[in-house]
Amino acid sequence: LWSHDAATLAITITPPFWKTWWFRTLVAAAVLALSYLAYRMRVHALLEQKRRLARDVHARTAELLLQKEAAERDKQEVERQKESVERAHRNIALLSDMGRVLTANLDNEAIMSTLYQHVVALMDAPVFAVALWRPERETLELPYAMVVGRRMAPRELRFDPARHLLSRCVAEGREY
Repeated sequence: LWSHDAATLAITITPPFWKTWWFRTLVAAAVLALSYLAYRMRVHALLEQKRRLARDVHARTAELLLQKEAAERDKQEVERQKESVERAHRNIALLSDMGRVLTANLDNEAIMSTLYQHVVALMDAPVFAVALWRPERETLELPYAMVVGRRMAPRELRFDPARHLLSRCVAEGREY
């Protein structure tokens, strides 16, 4: 049954496509391309996040600067009000002292002098006068007047609002 001449049959088996060199090269290229794409997407996301954070920081910084400026304005306003209150307190103390001195003295000249000293302590007053309105005589009596620290002689002015500022103040009931 056996033959001395063996018959040969040449069979070529081709590998499946996933074991071929071109498929493996294609898969390697695809993996490299996807890796590069993932890297670029991550870099893009990080740059976008950086821009967004920079925008947020800029906006918050601007907001904080506005709040700081508002707080500084409020602080300056409070300081101005404090100075005003302190000045009013000093003025009230001076007026209280002035009232005490004036009520303790019955001499008109001493009263006028004390009044002048306290007014000068309260404000710059190069001209100071006490005027008494005498409507029956249509005059302003000036029993006490100081001009740049020098005592002026008592006198009377004819009441004429068109000519005298003092008469105008009395006529209109306000100061200029």
